[in-house]
Amino acid sequence: MAVLVPPSPDTAITRTPRHARTGSAVVRRWVSFTVGKQREARSAHNAELPIARLPGEVLAEIFTWHIVDVCTTTEDHSYDSLRAAKRQAVDLPRYRPAPYSWLYIRHICRAWRQIALTYQELSTHICLSIPSCVKELLGRSGALPLHVYDPSPHYMGTHERRVRKCYELILRHASRILRGTLLAPNGAIEFMPPGAGCDVGPGTLLDVTALLRPPSHLFTIRPFLHLPMASTGQVEASPASSTLQALHVRRFKLIGHSLYDRVPEDFAEELRHFRNLEELVLGDVVGGDIPSWTHFTHQDIPAIHGEQGITLPRLRSIRLTARSAGAGLYFLSRIDHPPSTALDIAFTDLKPPLHSDCHCIESMICWTIRGLTCNDTTPIQSLHLSVCHDRRGLDLRLWKAYQPLAALRTPSRAAQPSLRFSLKACSNTAPAFTSLVQRLPLDSVRSAVLVDRAAGEEVVGWEALLSALPALEELALDYHVLASPGAPHHTLEPRDAHALCPALRTLDVLETAGAAAYESQCVKAGLCPAVTLAHVGRGLVARGVPGAGMRVGAAAVDYVREVDFGDSDAESFVGVCVDGPSGNVYTSQWLPGTPAPATQQASGSSIGRFMSRRGRHGP
Repeated sequence: MAVLVPPSPDTAITRTPRHARTGSAVVRRWVSFTVGKQREARSAHNAELPIARLPGEVLAEIFTWHIVDVCTTTEDHSYDSLRAAKRQAVDLPRYRPAPYSWLYIRHICRAWRQIALTYQELSTHICLSIPSCVKELLGRSGALPLHVYDPSPHYMGTHERRVRKCYELILRHASRILRGTLLAPNGAIEFMPPGAGCDVGPGTLLDVTALLRPPSHLFTIRPFLHLPMASTGQVEASPASSTLQALHVRRFKLIGHSLYDRVPEDFAEELRHFRNLEELVLGDVVGGDIPSWTHFTHQDIPAIHGEQGITLPRLRSIRLTARSAGAGLYFLSRIDHPPSTALDIAFTDLKPPLHSDCHCIESMICWTIRGLTCNDTTPIQSLHLSVCHDRRGLDLRLWKAYQPLAALRTPSRAAQPSLRFSLKACSNTAPAFTSLVQRLPLDSVRSAVLVDRAAGEEVVGWEALLSALPALEELALDYHVLASPGAPHHTLEPRDAHALCPALRTLDVLETAGAAAYESQCVKAGLCPAVTLAHVGRGLVARGVPGAGMRVGAAAVDYVREVDFGDSDAESFVGVCVDGPSGNVYTSQWLPGTPAPATQQASGSSIGRFMSRRGRHGP
């Protein structure tokens, strides 16, 4: 009699179908047993980890930050062009996570899954990509506010039905949206009349983005009537649309292209109905010809502002970038805003328009600055003025609140809420800057930082500028000194500065010279140099006379005046800080490649010993 061999995984394939079914059952039981043993071992191992002993509330908070990181990173990668305009200084990660990749926390262990399904806050961040996930999160989030994230434009083009279903689900909970983005194809927000919108809470922050080349009209978007923030990456999305005018927009951002410049007259009229506007950001949008500027003079500015002004009573800040200074300033003259409005403008060229007064640009800039202080008792108290050699660039920033010198040296870190005016411009004619600076209302400025990188060129009349600062108490100068091929160790004679800045009490000077100045900012030997900031700065340091309000040690004056900047192969720095009330003199010197020393208090004898030692051993 034949003996029946029990089936096994190794022999089941050679047996009958009954043996094969039995062998499969054995394999499944063995896999289940092995997985169970591994799960027990993993649970025992995880129980010893510190994160397993955290309270549920703390673990839920960690999960929340992880979910926010995944959602925001995905969104930043989805809107490369628009997000780049908003976050230029942020280095985004190279990877692009999936919108719902954070769901893996539900499958790590039983404790994590219980926390992920129990805390409703973990279900409030919704990406409009997968309808099943959207439906589940809407149900688990209860009545909490929602954070909505759009998928990428490519995903919308390839998964049209999914995205449409997601929008149908989320629009049923429109009143719960606290913050979100709405990726609308071109013209989609125009489908519905203004009165047929969804009821969105007054605290909602939605970012409307219009695609330049939409894949298709995916759905009918119903306008959000309480939308406070609208942003677009193209000029075809006109602010004159009936839908946008009906929205209570508080922030409007329009990034255009040089080929689609809008005439300032027409564009200003389109903003007339934005009565709740608080922040206006325009990038390369305003431009083109201005028909009414024929034979325009600076005397016509008040008439334009009074008769054709567009009143925006709640406006807090304007950021304007334009190629033409004339078009940009004409647009600003049409806007009637509160004196507390902060202006941040940048122009490629300060050249006035054709058939207009040659001084109309300076007049309009000065008129704009005076408009910030006409109805305000707080005058301008801090100034930062920087001039670069390349294309004669000018960077002017004015603060109403007093700023210390340390903050003014890095204006990007200064108190931004108090920054009232910022101008960045380029011009091929230096007199444009000189005329502008001399007409600024600077009578009450207490602290100032002046930076001059155009060694040998009088881009700005520095003596005239300092003469217009009678109340200046703190001054920092940063400039490149002049070098010439015939006289590498050029001696800068200080200017007579007895009449400049009579109230000056603190002076901080930083001179830079060497290879950079010798190669790119040199003049011919024997040529009489212009009056640069270096001449004026050394004159201020040399003004150590009684009654000037500032005491300077004689050794420190000689140290600054006679310093040898070395050969053209190295670059040296000399810093001098004079404190008027105490009479202390602080000096420091260092060369590239060596650590910059901390500024130390120096007496006249120590400086004298340093000068005598340098004289014996040579430079």
